[in-house]
Amino acid sequence: MLAFIMLRELYLLNGKIKTGDFVFIIVGIANTFPLIFSQSNLMLAFSLAFSLALLTIFLSKSIFVGLGQLYIVSSHILLLDLIVSDPPVGGLLFFVFFVVCVALSDIGGYFGGQIIGGKKVFQRVSPNKTWAGILVGWLLAVIFYNFLFFVGFFTSYFYFFLFLGIALSSQIGDFIESYTKRYFGVKDSGQIIPGHGGALDRFDGMIFSIYFVKLFDLLF
Repeated sequence: MLAFIMLRELYLLNGKIKTGDFVFIIVGIANTFPLIFSQSNLMLAFSLAFSLALLTIFLSKSIFVGLGQLYIVSSHILLLDLIVSDPPVGGLLFFVFFVVCVALSDIGGYFGGQIIGGKKVFQRVSPNKTWAGILVGWLLAVIFYNFLFFVGFFTSYFYFFLFLGIALSSQIGDFIESYTKRYFGVKDSGQIIPGHGGALDRFDGMIFSIYFVKLFDLLF
């Protein structure tokens, strides 16, 4: 359901696709199909996602929509695969830690910017993001990791870099989504969450940071 909502917001973002466009409702539903195989056959899941992205490019005449769709669907495939992956960078418990770390990075970025203020990072892309907020988000992620380490969930400080990377990549994901909205001249990706915009606005950090997590797991 979350993937479908995000895809719908993506399709509407550039203004060329109308809310009631039946073809893209069907396309949105169809593009959740690869997720069925995300915990059993990753290769099949990604192959289907890629094929459907090409179909969307053909139907929409927009490379942006097709690549954006692949970006969203692939992130959900990896998120679901993370749940069934082997610990320590995998499993249901780590999935919860991952979501909490992304949330702390987002919370730190918001309150750090509001309370401390200071110099903006990329004002033309994201007017409210400050260096203070970025650093507070990193700090909260580090504190969270140290808490998990001392209660015994991790046996090495090596995973400190994983949690710091999650915070950093989450903030990069936020900038990517902010840039996309500025490019298309919209304030929010949707209105599904009153006062907070759309699903892409709320989960942009998690969408991007899952790629970092899986790359970290692959390399180390």
